[in-house]
Amino acid sequence: VDGAIEHGSRRQKNRDRGQHELFGESEAVPPGGVAARLPDVPAWTEKEQLAFEKEALGLYLSGHPMDRFRKELDGAGVRPIDTLTESAAAVTVGGIISERRNLKTRKGDPMAVVTVEDRGGRLEAVVFPETFRKYGRLLDAEAEAAVVVVSGKLEVDDEAARLVVSEVKGVEAVLSAAGRALAIRLASPPANRETLEALKEVLGRHYGGGRVVLEVELRRQVPPLRVRAGLNRVRVQPSDRLVEDIEKVCGKGAVSWG
Repeated sequence: VDGAIEHGSRRQKNRDRGQHELFGESEAVPPGGVAARLPDVPAWTEKEQLAFEKEALGLYLSGHPMDRFRKELDGAGVRPIDTLTESAAAVTVGGIISERRNLKTRKGDPMAVVTVEDRGGRLEAVVFPETFRKYGRLLDAEAEAAVVVVSGKLEVDDEAARLVVSEVKGVEAVLSAAGRALAIRLASPPANRETLEALKEVLGRHYGGGRVVLEVELRRQVPPLRVRAGLNRVRVQPSDRLVEDIEKVCGKGAVSWG
């Protein structure tokens, strides 16, 4: 972006001075074209794009980190925040940790108050010392777009609602435990043998116990053919990093849970 702005500024200054670039470059650019050479860089992953939107605008614009998991989390009994209207002894919600305040009890034990946020709402969650010792590492407000699943006792009154947290899990662990496989979608073309070899290398670096399903759309077939197959010899450890690495090879939005 900096290079493009500098190029445009330089051309505008030359126009203002009545000058032309060497060999008439300014006049040779076709309508809608660009003279500046832009670098060939990998596209952002979905997580990177959302993180940069939040950093630049203070909000998510093109989507929300929860969108990728909403359907599957609904099936696992994880409730949207805007449906929590009454107190309950046990509820489970999913979202990102948008705020975190570290506190201490009178005895000096560490605890925290965090804000869990999904697409539809925000919920204050209190994490007392015993729970904080177990799960504090997962409650990181600096981990952009990292989704967690939080369980506990919901207390609702006339003014606000708050969750007294008893358990926190990474969203991938919840979906994997529910028997959901990591589904990877490809289209050929543009995917080719090199894409599959790169994908194999990524999956090998994230070895674990989770199932993987590969779905390939063969666009050169008439009509296009879609093949879906379980990779029985491949097992992975689900994580945000795994999804990000897969998207760098296969493109944004290539990963879902099915």
